[in-house]
Amino acid sequence: MASPTPNSLARRAESLRRAGELAQAERPFAVVTVVRTEPSTSASAGNRAIVFPNGSMEGWVGGGCIQPTAQREGLAALEDGEPRLVRITPDTTVSQHNVRMARITCASEGTTDLYVEPFLPRPTLIVAGDSPVVATLTAIAPPLGFRLLTMDATTRLTPGEVPYPQDSWMVVATFGEFDEDATEAGIRLGLPYVGLVASARRAGQVLSGLRTRGLEEGELGVVRSPAGLPLGTSGQEGISLSVMAEISSLRAE
Repeated sequence: MASPTPNSLARRAESLRRAGELAQAERPFAVVTVVRTEPSTSASAGNRAIVFPNGSMEGWVGGGCIQPTAQREGLAALEDGEPRLVRITPDTTVSQHNVRMARITCASEGTTDLYVEPFLPRPTLIVAGDSPVVATLTAIAPPLGFRLLTMDATTRLTPGEVPYPQDSWMVVATFGEFDEDATEAGIRLGLPYVGLVASARRAGQVLSGLRTRGLEEGELGVVRSPAGLPLGTSGQEGISLSVMAEISSLRAE
């Protein structure tokens, strides 16, 4: 077996440094590593690439026969949060236990095995408002493992601040101050849940206002009001507990 060249060793070290940087910044990414090859293939064991949610890649795991599969499987791992072994081979009829089979897309007869591992940030809780409910959520969310973002009437959240919307959750408890703006922001970020703490009458007004702003019924489906599971609790602490219980339940689905 040929020894790695200084350049290849430097690329591998750089990919590890980059992965550590992304993890520290709580950015979602998947690492694709070549773990085994059979001739002939342009890949070598130890080649590594990073796949981002937008499909872009840094690093190199092989040529055009391998990169598309690496990209596709990296994105799939980011979607379901599960690591996987992938075999890219001319013969996909011979299945392997717990190995995803992918047919090679060019004339090469080689085989390449990839290990694909997603790295996801902590779930994010976005709280909008300055109310007792928000104060309680701010206190209990971090011990439950959530990254916390707060919103006031001047906040304009960008996709860069919410890098993994699939596991980001919003609670709007502004008590009428900027309900529509905060709820619309959560919907447009693509969040799976926007819990609106409001009376039934006020919630109806908010949804009506959002329809006027051009939001469709399908988009409004992520809004939950009353927010929280019916736990039989009361008071601001009880509301906060029921909301976190609802979010935890949805995350487990």
